[in-house]
Amino acid sequence: FNIVRVWGGGHYMPSHFYRQCDELGLMVWQEFAFACSEYPTDGEYLRSVSEEVRDVVARLGHHPSLVLWSGNNENLAYASQGPRNLTAYNQLYENTVRSTLALVDPWRSFWPASPSNGMLVDDPQRQLYVIRWDGDEQDPSQGDRHYYDYGPNCMNVSNLPPTRFMSEYGLQSLPSLASLATQMKPSDLHIGSPLLQHRQHHVNGWEEL
Repeated sequence: FNIVRVWGGGHYMPSHFYRQCDELGLMVWQEFAFACSEYPTDGEYLRSVSEEVRDVVARLGHHPSLVLWSGNNENLAYASQGPRNLTAYNQLYENTVRSTLALVDPWRSFWPASPSNGMLVDDPQRQLYVIRWDGDEQDPSQGDRHYYDYGPNCMNVSNLPPTRFMSEYGLQSLPSLASLATQMKPSDLHIGSPLLQHRQHHVNGWEEL
């Protein structure tokens, strides 16, 4: 099958993106806009999150290409940092995002986070939501995984770890020369130029390339 994941660390795509996916038969995994961070859990903020979920579903929910909602990107890791974090995570993502989503779109599948092990119980009618989680959101035997390793040969698929579904992976690379040429002077288009050095944010990046 063909599916694109709209990452929770970005933004909700414009309407023409979803219309094009509808026409092409391209499925969409849509994350809510939470990523790589802890978020407030006070009443005012949670109310604003509930409104956001309702607004997003009202704008996007009629698109047949949208087949999966996901709660966040990489925030489940924070839940393992103690009871306070776990409570806050449940307040935001289970008691607010999932609960609100179940009211306005109880029909579509829900994935709690990426990566995660999925839902153990996901019953909108009874309002029961329990994440399948034993402290390792990257369990290779269930759910999805993220993988970043800039050292090994990226063309050798045997370097990839075992997983049921690799929903995100990263390999270091420069943009194409044509793309760089629109932003840089010809004198800067070489490894080691001050401008490329400035744009390289990965430790040992050039050595690994």
